[in-house]
Amino acid sequence: MRPLDYILLLLLCSAFLIYYLKQRRKPKQRRSRRPGNQLTRRELKAWRKLQLQGYKLEEIHPTVPVKVICDQKEKGFTWEGNFTVTRGGKSYLVRVIKGDGASSAARAAGREALLLDQLVYQPHGFFLYEEEKDELMELKFAFEEGAGSSARNYLLMRLGLILIIIVALVLLFRYLFEGGFL
Repeated sequence: MRPLDYILLLLLCSAFLIYYLKQRRKPKQRRSRRPGNQLTRRELKAWRKLQLQGYKLEEIHPTVPVKVICDQKEKGFTWEGNFTVTRGGKSYLVRVIKGDGASSAARAAGREALLLDQLVYQPHGFFLYEEEKDELMELKFAFEEGAGSSARNYLLMRLGLILIIIVALVLLFRYLFEGGFL
């Protein structure tokens, strides 16, 4: 192969790597803490229970601005949660609920609200805290295989990048040992 071929291969690998890194950073949107935010009395009870289990407070009343565009008219609102905690690199959204925790999560309105939270915050799971019973319940959503193709696309991107790097290294070593640079 000619040196120009190696340069073109290097440019192609670089472009793929840049594309891969940009795609990897897009999904999560950083939300800033608002100074002066404090937990409510009910949220503080839930936080104390989680703190004893080794969780760290990440964000109090996380907000995400949402825009709705209908017929070219834009309206906006803010989606707000109670607070988020982390442990072992996994993020959980904590919801303080009224009434029976199990029935709140089982009701259609409760499921829809939690699914919206899953979509907006993309946590690993949820903690539902019911003050009346002083209970903390962990909840996770499991989606059917193939429902979302993002994990499969991520794996294919990684395999493609590794394959391109291996091919580039083989071609580079072949060129070097055939007397190209030496």
